[in-house]
Amino acid sequence: MSKKQSNARLMAKDLIAGCFGGIGIVAVGHPFDTLKVRLQTQNPANPLYKNMTDCIKKTIKWEGIGGFYKGFISPLWGNMIFNAVQFLTYGQMKQIIGHGEILTLPQTFTAGAFTGVAVAFVETPMDLFKSQLQVQIIRAKGNPEYKAEFTTVGGAIKKIISVNGIFGCYQGFCTTLLRDVIAVSLYFGVYEWYRRMMLKDGQPLSDMQYQGMFTQFMAGGVGGLAYWAGIYPIDIVKSQLQVDSIVKADRKYKGFMDCAKRLFKEGGVKAFFPGFTPCMIRAFLGNAACFVCYEQSKSIMNKIF
Repeated sequence: MSKKQSNARLMAKDLIAGCFGGIGIVAVGHPFDTLKVRLQTQNPANPLYKNMTDCIKKTIKWEGIGGFYKGFISPLWGNMIFNAVQFLTYGQMKQIIGHGEILTLPQTFTAGAFTGVAVAFVETPMDLFKSQLQVQIIRAKGNPEYKAEFTTVGGAIKKIISVNGIFGCYQGFCTTLLRDVIAVSLYFGVYEWYRRMMLKDGQPLSDMQYQGMFTQFMAGGVGGLAYWAGIYPIDIVKSQLQVDSIVKADRKYKGFMDCAKRLFKEGGVKAFFPGFTPCMIRAFLGNAACFVCYEQSKSIMNKIF
């Protein structure tokens, strides 16, 4: 088997396993993501929800259990694509940086950072569509006369493109890029660090491939916590920019710094941490499920081809 064929096979496995990872993270994490977005994007001066518990109660009261899965289809497909791209890119970065050898931890963080650049192009429109759709309930409750501009993902896409063209789908891109370079570096770096910590003294790094589901689950969860804890204030700004008006003339914020300054003026340091608890719960459980699905599906494929 040639090196080219071997790499093509590796790419296929990372691509497919990444899709399964995306399914895992959305199935487990989407309800918490809904809570995070709603708590993040409400008006700090006149919040609709007091805290996570209040948000849960009002969501059930107003929308039922289905409210937690509002906009589910977009992140499901989006996360399958996103994680396929993410794991594929990370796998290729490992090959380029390590030349087929197991990476050192600094190399792992570097590979993650380069992966973050690639995934930002996929994640920006995915997050924009999801955030614009989820925030409709907040706008409607804040203004009884408000009429939703769209009620489906398809409607959101059509509206955004009709107003700003295809590049309108990249509202908030620069902030997403900054976030992803930092976050994905931490994500894979901490994941690999935890797995190495679970090895016994003198045990070779190659034995990580034999680690069980519990280690994969915990490593994925810890990696997810590192991802979000490391960039949460940046994500708050990104969320505000992406739920801002799609009409440029009507936007509240001029850009990243303007948004950050105004958030601090309105709510101080606390303004950068709303929805932190549901986000951390989602980060651990969702990414734990993601890595288990990724590693297990890849293990099955390794036995088949």
